[in-house]
Amino acid sequence: FASRVIADTHDPVRHYHQLVAAEHLNAARGRLAGPLRAHWSELFAHRAFGAEGTVPGTPAPLPVDRPRPIVLAMTVRDEIDLIETHLAWHLDAGVDAVLVTDNGSRDGTRQRLDEIARVAPVYVIDEPVQDMDQSKWSTRMVWLAREALGADWVVLSDADEFWLAPEPIPDAIDTAIAGPFAGASALHLASHLMLLDHADGRAEQPVLSHASKVFTRPLPRLGYRAPTWDMSLMPWLTQFDKVWVRASSWPLIAPGNHAAFSAAPLVVPAHTIRCRHYSVRGYQRFHQKLERFAEGFARNETVQDQAHGRVWTEGLAQWQARGTIPELYRRSVFGHPFHEWALAEGRIVTDRRIADFAAAPRQWPNAPLAADEVARLDAAQQTILARLPRYTSSSGSFG
Repeated sequence: FASRVIADTHDPVRHYHQLVAAEHLNAARGRLAGPLRAHWSELFAHRAFGAEGTVPGTPAPLPVDRPRPIVLAMTVRDEIDLIETHLAWHLDAGVDAVLVTDNGSRDGTRQRLDEIARVAPVYVIDEPVQDMDQSKWSTRMVWLAREALGADWVVLSDADEFWLAPEPIPDAIDTAIAGPFAGASALHLASHLMLLDHADGRAEQPVLSHASKVFTRPLPRLGYRAPTWDMSLMPWLTQFDKVWVRASSWPLIAPGNHAAFSAAPLVVPAHTIRCRHYSVRGYQRFHQKLERFAEGFARNETVQDQAHGRVWTEGLAQWQARGTIPELYRRSVFGHPFHEWALAEGRIVTDRRIADFAAAPRQWPNAPLAADEVARLDAAQQTILARLPRYTSSSGSFG
């Protein structure tokens, strides 16, 4: 399969996405490093990297005597049902510290984060402006992790994304970057949807305890384009990949944490690491999410974010006009005849590991951040926004 794809096209980005969608990714890994390095270097050159002064692309690492090698970075808004389990899960899996950007939570999430930070290594950044500028927020957290905590790798995540590997996260990263991939700047990772039963979703049942079906083999998205937003088959297709990044590559994170751009990129698929994505929960929350995303992206003035958010800003109008939000929800949870077929084909399986973890007594394996670590994070924040690499707001260029 890999040989045929590479023979059919000279576009390395197409190589990558087709190979990721394939079921033989491991055999294709060695074919990806070279063409991806050349392609991204040409398209996204860091013109200002290494320059002196507070210009975009200027890192300013602080002395760190006790590094936190693996840092989790996430943006949250109203995630009270997931936040505690999410943090405990990843700290238990080997993450050394967590940076959280709270985007104006009103459901108690912000207060719960303060409570957790007193018993676990969690640092919270308040970002009340709700314009879906996740690219800026994620990039800031990656740079803070490197500058103030000495991080080697940053695990980028959303609150509804739980990461699994057959070994602790630090060891899984080492496995992924072994041999010729030692210089990797980013790992590309597959994401699989966790499916809540339709009846449970309509009843607003807790997703962690009730969603145990995982869509491990969705349909490949090779060349798929939805005819209209409300007729989309996207919930049944391979999910867009996510990235983890080497912090010392000083990357720019793309919207949605789907890509990372750096001065000398080497992108490596990590086939043993998988995401369990609780993207769709109860119906009322689903409806609110559509409206919240549409409103946020409508306020965002960055060209790249506007393109990323078009599914929400344009889609919501169609869904509301045609009354198709209930059908879209039905396609996104377990309750459609397609899901019954996928279950019978072995494409949907049961996985209760996260549900069982959520139900177990809570333990926090790491001590809170020390006072000097918090002080370094506070200090780095004073200048970091002016120093981040960023997309320009008036074109597709990168600065």
